[in-house]
Amino acid sequence: MTLDLDAPRTAFPGAHSGPGAYFLPSIGEYPIYDDAAYQFMMDDEPRVRAFEQALTDAVTADSVVVELGCGVHAPWARLAARLGARRVVAVEQLDHVREAVISELANDPRYASIDVLSYDDYVASGIRPTILVSEIVGAIGSSEGAEQIVGREVARIGDPGMVVLPQGWITSVSAFSWRRMLRGAEPVFTREADRYRRALEETVGSGDIRLCVVGRQVQLGLLSRPAAVETARFTGAASDVASIPAEVAVSRTGTLDSLLLSVDVKIGTQSVDSLSSRSSWLPVVVPLGSTELPVRPGDVLEVRMHRTLETNPVCPDYVVDWRLRRDGEEVARGAAELPWRPDPHATSSALHVRLASSDSFLIGDSHDH
Repeated sequence: MTLDLDAPRTAFPGAHSGPGAYFLPSIGEYPIYDDAAYQFMMDDEPRVRAFEQALTDAVTADSVVVELGCGVHAPWARLAARLGARRVVAVEQLDHVREAVISELANDPRYASIDVLSYDDYVASGIRPTILVSEIVGAIGSSEGAEQIVGREVARIGDPGMVVLPQGWITSVSAFSWRRMLRGAEPVFTREADRYRRALEETVGSGDIRLCVVGRQVQLGLLSRPAAVETARFTGAASDVASIPAEVAVSRTGTLDSLLLSVDVKIGTQSVDSLSSRSSWLPVVVPLGSTELPVRPGDVLEVRMHRTLETNPVCPDYVVDWRLRRDGEEVARGAAELPWRPDPHATSSALHVRLASSDSFLIGDSHDH
């Protein structure tokens, strides 16, 4: 089963089509990937095409290629082997995933030369990559731990000539209205979301989970153009991930009830933007509690995103501070929290409350993809 970004889904029994936007949990930063999630990534044509082109341009007969966090398919280790790299290593820390990779590669003689190692065994081997490739970039660029995992590896190797893919990302923020996006429809989860919600509750407990949004109506909710709030750059010599203050100029009259975070990932000569591409990187909706603020063109939203490592050693918690100005004067301010581990005692946002009350709609979603 794969997730079709544009296919209509029934929102409740008897409906012929549902709303043009659906919610699902952000799962990349949690150890709950399944076959469908991996396949969703591999069905992402812009993402796959960018990595394929970047590796084709970079790999030579002398290359030592390391895929860091290879997942069950190790796609870029496989491609590097087919391109004739001198040595290829697929690194995966999760034991059950690593065993699945070894089993799958054993069925194809083209990949017999690929070493599949845990991170500790990889470090102990003394292998020094000339190309380091990793897809540990999240829906919020830093959310899957690239700053810690890839940054640590760049610092350990310290080779200015090493090629790092992706080279970085820009996380952007937009003024947003999830109510406007839905045009009066109730917010609902995709049917595919249900098992991930259960897995998240088993892994990190209950509370307001991070929400991605998908569908043809997402851009209807935009009240501004995006502005950069986080930047990342990786080279063989250094890595840098920084939060930067964003000034978001409101360009549509509407009611502000949320922010939208999107990521633009630089892969070789190409970029994949989760806001404009049909990609498996999906925008993240940041509800502003129960806030509903009328906004108009000329208003300015100041946003700053802070990240800490309080509940997970590599995947950040976020606090998004915002302030709305009109004609130079402050109109409102607030902060939205996006912890890695949801707080079960925090007051739920209006969006999460509405989604919880629409659980029964999942039963009527009979479309399998």
